[in-house]
Amino acid sequence: MATAEQLKALLKSHTTGDDDLFRSVALQIAAHEATKGNDRLANDLRDLVAKARRGQQPTGSPRAVWSEIGVAGRGLSHAEVVRACDDAARRAVISRQKRVSHESLTAALKNRGGMRPARRRRKMQE
Repeated sequence: MATAEQLKALLKSHTTGDDDLFRSVALQIAAHEATKGNDRLANDLRDLVAKARRGQQPTGSPRAVWSEIGVAGRGLSHAEVVRACDDAARRAVISRQKRVSHESLTAALKNRGGMRPARRRRKMQE
């Protein structure tokens, strides 16, 4: 069982959004349980922390944003990526935005990606 201080630290880290502290305290609890002989619980906690570390990135973090943009642009040629960036910038200027949002860039890339198969089909039919 976690100590009172560990539980307080878990709650505090959760409410402040400090993921590193949260994972650190969870690993401390896992180590404490392992020393008490609760190996199954300790392994489960370690596995959950490892899984969270691999799969979870904050939505607004730069790494997550670039990852989303990269996935949207996967398979596009350099020229198609440039055209998608131009499309997103054009929309931002027309709507008088001060910057291009990652959402509009991702949408432009996805729109370009959706156009590729249709172009191929047209060329193949000719």
